[in-house]
Amino acid sequence: MVKLLKNLAMLHYYDKIRICIKGLIVLLLLSLVQPAKAQDPQFSQFYATSLYLAPSLAGSTNGSRVTMNYRNQWPFIANGFNSYMVSVDHFFEKLNSGVGIMALRETAGSGNLSSTYIGAAYAYNVNINRNWSMRPGLFMSYLQRNIDFSRLVFNDQLNSGVSTIEALEAPRVNKLDFSASTIFFNNNVWFGTTFKHMTSPNISFLGDEMNLDRYFSFYAGSKVKLQRISASFPRGQYIYPNIQFKWQGVYKQLDAGVYWEINPLLFGIRYRGIPVFKENAGSDALIFLAGFRQERLTMSYSYDLTISKLLGAGGGGAHEVAMIYNFSANVKSRRKPMPCPNCNYDD
Repeated sequence: MVKLLKNLAMLHYYDKIRICIKGLIVLLLLSLVQPAKAQDPQFSQFYATSLYLAPSLAGSTNGSRVTMNYRNQWPFIANGFNSYMVSVDHFFEKLNSGVGIMALRETAGSGNLSSTYIGAAYAYNVNINRNWSMRPGLFMSYLQRNIDFSRLVFNDQLNSGVSTIEALEAPRVNKLDFSASTIFFNNNVWFGTTFKHMTSPNISFLGDEMNLDRYFSFYAGSKVKLQRISASFPRGQYIYPNIQFKWQGVYKQLDAGVYWEINPLLFGIRYRGIPVFKENAGSDALIFLAGFRQERLTMSYSYDLTISKLLGAGGGGAHEVAMIYNFSANVKSRRKPMPCPNCNYDD
């Protein structure tokens, strides 16, 4: 009988340990989510997320375009970041305007923290002179955030092992948000800027102040036809050196890399990090991309190889898949083609 009581006591002891470990895991996941609570979802293949990168890219192809994206960040950590996006855009030749709609959802953490963006973009094409054009764009979105407090573990649960006495309600956060962008380009070069969260909406669940930081980005690049450099390169080969610098609140990030298009194949490599600013110094990841572009369909896959101090944390980097389908309108356009990857409608 004494032995039985000892065994039951040991089982109760191990059960409390199990609950404590579960609580620590939840706290760890919440700590991973917390730094990004007021930041936007991120895509490594940002030129394959046209409307998310800049509303100016609405209708940048000839006809209609459908884009689908999926990103799985830290796949080896339970309940890591998952982002899903789909967009449709079209250019109206008579109105000289592009319009698009986009839906984006991100989920993370044991509490099933989720953010959903649904919005519409508008862009207008302006021919500045014979060589240069510009496209100002606007984006209005509806933002909804949710969290399931019932899936979290609180302090009293760690002590008792039973349901929490905390009475927490998690009303949905519903906000309107606005963004604007401008892109300048000629046949070979492009550069532009995007300003998101112009109203800095408050996204707190508990009524305190937790505003979504304003987001600024600058991006630029060029399209180089290799045949012009050397006759030894076969036709249909291009390289796209490009950069993006963005900051949101105290966070800054630089992406610099190059795409190589060997029709119909696509390859790319990019570095992500801040090598020059002391307060943000450090490398984050090397990004490798492979895909193909066949007539109207483009598909690509990228992997983020972590090279920061998080390498030993075992998160597993990030996997990302993009698919773009262009419905050609077979209409001769007066517009100059945009040279950036996945933006152009005429090679």
